[in-house]
Amino acid sequence: MSHPLYEVVTDEGLMRPCFKTRTGGLYSGGSAQMVENSLNIHGDVILYVGDHIYTDVSQSKVHLRWRMALICRELEEETLAATNMDDRELIESMQKLLIIMQRLQYNLLLAQLFAQLERSSWQGF
Repeated sequence: MSHPLYEVVTDEGLMRPCFKTRTGGLYSGGSAQMVENSLNIHGDVILYVGDHIYTDVSQSKVHLRWRMALICRELEEETLAATNMDDRELIESMQKLLIIMQRLQYNLLLAQLFAQLERSSWQGF
């Protein structure tokens, strides 16, 4: 499947098809392989920042070996809400947040295990 690359050419966001990147350019689309090739860096040298746990974070870590950072918009909401809570409400909220973080870590571990299984099954061929 092809992932076309577009260069953003105006402040309003007008884009045109692009086949080669240049330093300082602003681009939309493309693929992870295009990013690695245009920057001439690969793997854990790249830090990918995303806000979707499966497609952004786990896939970039498992398949590309990129380092990752997850944007958690919910944390901002929790922080703002915490300023208006009493101690009991704050403790309950923090416990819920801890459960969410544990589930996130568990899902990432599962994704990594499945990727290892997938790689090992291909080695048998």
